[in-house]
Amino acid sequence: MNSVHKESQSAQSVPVRREWQQSAMPARHPVRDVLVIVVSAAVSGVVGTVLHRSGADLNIPWGLLAAFGLIFFSTWLARRRVGAIGVGFHLIFCSAVIWGLALTEGPGGDILVPVASEAFLTFFSQNAGYIWLFGCVLVQFAVLLFPHSFFEPAVDAPAHVVRRGRDRVEER
Repeated sequence: MNSVHKESQSAQSVPVRREWQQSAMPARHPVRDVLVIVVSAAVSGVVGTVLHRSGADLNIPWGLLAAFGLIFFSTWLARRRVGAIGVGFHLIFCSAVIWGLALTEGPGGDILVPVASEAFLTFFSQNAGYIWLFGCVLVQFAVLLFPHSFFEPAVDAPAHVVRRGRDRVEER
């Protein structure tokens, strides 16, 4: 009786592909995925750089929080789309855009990421530039620490089907 029971259990744990699973997963194109990641990294870097100083003069860094949220969301989408390699591409291009904007001056000598000036009176006003430049890298590295299951797309499965692992599906 035990051997029959063990055989029926092992037969149930064999990976099964269902129609509802295959239709939920779109076809992947690696070049398109990398282009989407590079564009989203550049856009989130530019928008975050412009946004990061909002509220710093009042010592309420809502701009920093919004900019970090944008970077987090963009990095999360990159990891969901391609995995850790996508986060690597995102980190390289987003950091290059942010640091490039920080190191260049505008036509009148204006800068987008001012740091440590005596003209700034509040803590966040003085340090928002440093927090932005180093915090955007930390946020992207933090996305790498999340488990893989955090990035799997939700699949509408019938109630009698249980997902076990990435590709193993069992019926109750």
